[in-house]
Amino acid sequence: MTDAQTPPASGGRSATARHSSGVIATGDQARIEQRTLVLPPGALQAAVPDKGIARLNNLPTLDSAVFKGRDDALAFLRALPSTGTGIVAQSVRGMGGIGKSTLALHHARGHLAAERGPVWWIEASSSAAVTAGLAALASALNPVHAALPLDEAAEWAVAWLQGRTGWLLIFDNAEEPADLRPYLGRLSTG
Repeated sequence: MTDAQTPPASGGRSATARHSSGVIATGDQARIEQRTLVLPPGALQAAVPDKGIARLNNLPTLDSAVFKGRDDALAFLRALPSTGTGIVAQSVRGMGGIGKSTLALHHARGHLAAERGPVWWIEASSSAAVTAGLAALASALNPVHAALPLDEAAEWAVAWLQGRTGWLLIFDNAEEPADLRPYLGRLSTG
């Protein structure tokens, strides 16, 4: 916009600015609040050193040390490709209470033991829960992202995952494929 195109201000206490590097406040009782975010020393550095990324996880505790009768299903999951480019999406489906989450948890622990990449468990019962889970991953990778709104932190996590291979995300209790579609369509290396 040229100066001639800048619309004039109207009203007794109005202001107009073509460019502003500060704050313009007009009107009675106008308040300007500034907040300062104080980060701990080293917060702008990676929270998890590159060599520790492979062990990064938020896996739930095993509810039982006994895991019998699922060797074929676990072997099938282990046989899925886990290196190279391209995402491998596998759905474990069945009636409630038959051990789908436990199967996925045992598979994830094996992935973590192989130190292939980070393993992150995301409650996926709603799109908001998926966003919160991805935001938690961003914060675990670097605590500075805890200050971001959840959707921005989730976007950062997706961008981080896009640039790496070997990671594993588990979306537990995903009822609606539409809740995952925005992420699975953009993630192609895990």
